[in-house]
Amino acid sequence: MLSAVAPAAITFSGASNLQNAGSVALADDTRLTALDALADRVVNLATGSVTYGGSAVATVAVPFWNHGTVQLAGTAKLQVGAGGPSSDTGSYDGPPGTTVEFTGHRTLASAPGVAGGTAVAIDVTGSLTAAAPLTVSGLQLSGGTFTGSANVSTSLKLGAGTLAGGTVTLGTGGSAPSGQRRGASWRSPQANT
Repeated sequence: MLSAVAPAAITFSGASNLQNAGSVALADDTRLTALDALADRVVNLATGSVTYGGSAVATVAVPFWNHGTVQLAGTAKLQVGAGGPSSDTGSYDGPPGTTVEFTGHRTLASAPGVAGGTAVAIDVTGSLTAAAPLTVSGLQLSGGTFTGSANVSTSLKLGAGTLAGGTVTLGTGGSAPSGQRRGASWRSPQANT
């Protein structure tokens, strides 16, 4: 098990590659960054798990492939940068109050992407493409682009960004979106009653 001690600042350079087949535990204010533009990366393999249960933010600003499990707890917010050349096939999960912020370009494959029925919220500041519908507690566009479909149970915030295709369905407790919509639709079940 690899554990980051708060505040951890780990820099990758010279085509560094961290492949996780076991478990990595992140702490508050952990920051993984790339020093150069070489092929630095973190790969969470199918047997790997990345956990973060803090009350602040942990950041993975190195290209990150998730084929295993990313599990959040507490009120954790995990910022994840660019994905790899293939789609993520792993899951992102957590209880209400946790958030995964996708800051780079990322594609979630059809199975499982964000774990079905998860309470984790998604914040898109980069671009996120979902090959299969996501089920999340919250979806927020903070200048990013979301392509795909999502079932959002409680909070939809479209302050700035683009819905670029698919349908976003908002459950009770959501707010009407503002921002740019291109080739996409959103709907609220309350509007249909």
